[in-house]
Amino acid sequence: MQMQSEGRYTILDEIWKPRFSVSPHYHATHCETFYVVSGEVEWTVGGESHRLKAGDAVYIPPNTVHSVRVPDGKNLHTLMIYTPGGYEEHIERERAYSDKQLKDAKILDQLRRLNDFHPVVQK
Repeated sequence: MQMQSEGRYTILDEIWKPRFSVSPHYHATHCETFYVVSGEVEWTVGGESHRLKAGDAVYIPPNTVHSVRVPDGKNLHTLMIYTPGGYEEHIERERAYSDKQLKDAKILDQLRRLNDFHPVVQK
C-alpha cells in the first residue's frame, strides 16, 4: 500500500489474538490510526485507557506514549494506518528471523529502529 500512496501512508489489515499486548512506547516520526473492524481492544494513550469495539478508532500522534492489550475472548481485527508510510518494512524482516534470532538484542534493536519504536521504561 505504501507504493500506491507514494509513501504518504500505509494501511495494514491485522488480526491480533486474545491476550496480545504491546508495552508502553512511542514513535518519534510517525502517527498511527487504528480502526477496529471486529473484536475489542484496550488502548492506553497519553495515560488514558479506553476500551474500543467494532466501529471505533484511535489516533496516536507522534511522541505520544501508548500501549495496547487485547482482552481475553476473541481475536481483534484492526486496520492500522501509518502516516507517513513505510514503517511496515520491519514486519517482513521480522518474519525472516527464527524465534531464537528474535531474542537477540541487536536484531530487536534493528527492528525497533525500522519501526520507529521507542520503548518506555516503567518505573
